[in-house]
Amino acid sequence: MERTANLSGPYVVLAAFAVELYLKTLSVLHRGEFLVTHDLSELFENLDRTTKDKLRKHHERIVFEYSGFPTLARLGVSTSLDFFVNLNRNAFENYRYTHEGNAKSAFFLVPFTRCLRERIVRLHPEYKTA
Repeated sequence: MERTANLSGPYVVLAAFAVELYLKTLSVLHRGEFLVTHDLSELFENLDRTTKDKLRKHHERIVFEYSGFPTLARLGVSTSLDFFVNLNRNAFENYRYTHEGNAKSAFFLVPFTRCLRERIVRLHPEYKTA
């Protein structure tokens, strides 16, 4: 029997790492430092209240542009930013070495990545092409 490659692991690792770097960027922009962790929830909670509130509001505006979210909402699953940050909090560590068996659910990082990038570009338009 021929094995087929599962490409979701590398996607999740890269998406989670992008979110991590964006969160650390926002932390540096507002606090001048960042936490040394891969935990997305800790990094998000370390942001100042204004930034978190703006990210939450932006997420609420765009989340239903992505397939899957309307179905989740109809099924009663939260579509809040906080829910998905917590769900994916350890995605990088869990998926980078999938052979260790730690890979669990990781979902819908794309809208959060978009929110983070757009927030950073709003603060520093010169980063748009970076």
